[in-house]
Amino acid sequence: MTAAARVSTFNLGNDSSDQTVENQLDIEELCRRIGGEFFNIVPSNYKTYCSLNSRICAYALRRLGVQAVLRPCQLWHAGAENNVVIGFVGNKPTRGKWDGHVICQVGSWVIDAAVSHLSSEFGLKVPDVAVGKCFDLPSRVIARIGITPHDSLWWIDPPTKNKVNPPVEPLGLIEKYGTLLADRVTSTKIGSSHARNPDF
Repeated sequence: MTAAARVSTFNLGNDSSDQTVENQLDIEELCRRIGGEFFNIVPSNYKTYCSLNSRICAYALRRLGVQAVLRPCQLWHAGAENNVVIGFVGNKPTRGKWDGHVICQVGSWVIDAAVSHLSSEFGLKVPDVAVGKCFDLPSRVIARIGITPHDSLWWIDPPTKNKVNPPVEPLGLIEKYGTLLADRVTSTKIGSSHARNPDF
């Protein structure tokens, strides 16, 4: 039985009592598979579309029977020399550009399929997709992963004064790529080249 099939029966809503260690390992594997396959399915011209990509991830997870939610946040790149941030920084709204960032959260794991914002806007070397585990303690910091010995990515709740609702995206694209992604994840064997770790 594949990891995706095992997680399909788990309740990942607000009640965490059903989330055993084994369940969490399955969720991690599922998130990493989705991250590893994402841009094998979704065209690369969508690499900076955080709202669309998070919705595609959530749609794919729901097709697999796993509850997922959108989580607005700031994306921070903490480096040895300086820090930069994407989302909720006070930029004036422009056509087709949202001053925010959003990720997909499933249980205590997050998938960010728009980390490329940091590359396109700041020239930073980052993975296309990042998967991270949420902090266990209550905090404005959602999750953190290291990408080099000196660089890390942080997801932080947005400042409270900001409007945090992500923009609506075309349902046709979400359904098309979400379905293809779910199908690819369930057909990928553990350890295959398609299930690569997206964390750099």
